[in-house]
This record gives sequence, structure tokens and C-alpha cells, in this order.
Amino acid sequence: MVATLIVVIIIVAAASAPAAAPAVIVVVIIVIVVTIAAPAAAAVVIIIVQAWPPGAPGISAVVVIIREGGGGGQQ
Repeated sequence: MVATLIVVIIIVAAASAPAAAPAVIVVVIIVIVVTIAAPAAAAVVIIIVQAWPPGAPGISAVVVIIREGGGGGQQ
């Protein structure tokens, strides 16, 4: 499940901003690990992601995926 999310995020990040893809992927992987370790921290991560510069259109997709993953973890 987590591996699938990572693959989807990598595709979205690469398609949205190829130049910024490596940085986005690293941040997303860290976010996923933190979310799994502490689902309650997902809200903080979402706030940080929403504050991301508008120049990274792939972030909106990342927010949706993190919210879905966090909700699944809490269930």
C-alpha cells in the first residue's frame, strides 16, 4: 500500500515539476514515514504542505494522498 502511494507521488511530482521532483520526492517520503510512525502528525504535515510555494503544483496531489493514507492508518 505504502509502496503504491510512493510510486503515485513520484509520478505526480515528476509530471508537475521535473526540476523540483527530487526535492519533492524526498519530502514526501519523509512525510509518509512520519505519518506511519505518528498518524496524529499528519495534520501538521498537511499544514506545512499547504504553505508550500505556489511554484510546485504537484503538492496539492501530495496533500490528498497523505490525507487518505493518514485516514486509513487511523482506521
